Order: sequence, then C-alpha cells, then structure tokens
Amino acid sequence: MANQSGPFAALYEELKAGRVSRRQFMNRAVQLGVGAPVALYVLNNAPSVAAQDATPAATGGSTAPSSGTEGQTRGSGGELKMLQWQGVTHFGLHTATGTKDQLGASLITEPLLSFLPDGTLVPALAAEVPSEENGGVAADLSTVTYKLKPGVLWSDGTPFTAADVVFTWQWTTDPANNAITTTTYQLISNCEAIDDLTVKLTFASPQLGWYVPFCGSYIGSIYPKHILEAGADAYTAFIQSPIGTGPYLV
Repeated sequence: MANQSGPFAALYEELKAGRVSRRQFMNRAVQLGVGAPVALYVLNNAPSVAAQDATPAATGGSTAPSSGTEGQTRGSGGELKMLQWQGVTHFGLHTATGTKDQLGASLITEPLLSFLPDGTLVPALAAEVPSEENGGVAADLSTVTYKLKPGVLWSDGTPFTAADVVFTWQWTTDPANNAITTTTYQLISNCEAIDDLTVKLTFASPQLGWYVPFCGSYIGSIYPKHILEAGADAYTAFIQSPIGTGPYLV
C-alpha cells in the first residue's frame, strides 16, 4: 500500500500517521468507493493502528472487567430485564426469526471475536485477534488459525473447546438445520481442531473478510457440541433454555 499512489493510499498514510481516526478512515474510504470489507481489512492490518487507541476507553468500547467479579457465579447476580419492541421468540442465534432473537441470544452464547463501536476487532472466546504478525492469518488470506481462551466453561460446567467451533461450522452448513447464517459459514471449506484450544479455518477462496465467520453478536455464536449433537429434539430444548458461555442464564 505504501508504494501505491491515489486517494485511498494517501488516506492509508494519514491513518498510519495518526492524523485520522479509525472511524474517519472508514467513512472516507467508503466515500472513495472502497468496499467496506476491504477498508476494514486494511484498517485492522495497518502497522501502527494496533497500538493506536488500544484501550477500550479510547474507543468507547468495553471488555470483561479485570477485577470485581471474584467469587461470583454465572446466573447468580440478579435479573437483567430488557425492554424491546417485540418479545424474544427463542434463543437460537443461528435460527433467529429477527433482531429480537439475536439480541436475546447474544447475552448467552458468544462468538470468537466481536467489534468495538469503531469496528475494531476484539477477542471474545478467542485468546487474541489473529493477524499475519502473530501467525493467525495466512499471507494469502486462505486460512486463519484461532487460539482459544483456556478455562472457559459452558454454563453446565462442560469445558469449551475447539470441537465446539468445528461442530458449529458443521451445524450451520447442514441444510437440515435451516440456519439463517449458512451462507456465511459456507465460505469455509474446512474447519479443523488442531488441539483443544486451537482451530484452523480453511476458506474455499482467499477472504479479505476472514474474520466474518464466528464474529459478532448477530452471526458468530458458538453452539455446544455436547448438547446439540443429540439431534433435533435437543435443539428444540436448547433454544428455549440454552447452554452458553456468556454471563447470563435464562
């Protein structure tokens, strides 16, 4: 990019120099006619941007608290009540009937990565955001390898592992399950558990949007293999009383 010329290359240099914010970069890139996935990929891989506004306070986002939750148990901290325009039908994100279901499900099941308000990728169930620098993203964008957080438990006490990520890919791409997220997960040609805390995605073709599958509150949730591998009846029960890795229980 640095050796290229043109308005987008100039904007990129402004970003690297810290003269434009991440939000300004995205807005101007779109105005220049650059596709949002391309602009976001460039943004998240700019050399100096990883350290720029790295703290949640600087970006307006938030992460899990580092203190103050000692001795607390999921589901025991009181009720959370949400007022929405329409009631949640069920808590299965991959078969949601609308945003109302996605909002409810996102409090219980979680993705590998999520977004801060300015589009910055942040880890959720992943231990870190993959990049070329840390060896997570292949230079040709054909594969991405995720390291998962150790010690994460489903709300029934079962350990969360890479097998759950593989199962979610298999579940969403199985036509019998009628997942609304099927198209997103069909970008992946293979999903492999390297070990309990490492999963490798191989794409059918190189993907600038390698982060899209398993990312975000609306399409990224991981499903528990040990619950849903029992079949359709298990899913019917799951979407009414889900098992998740998130902070809330239904």
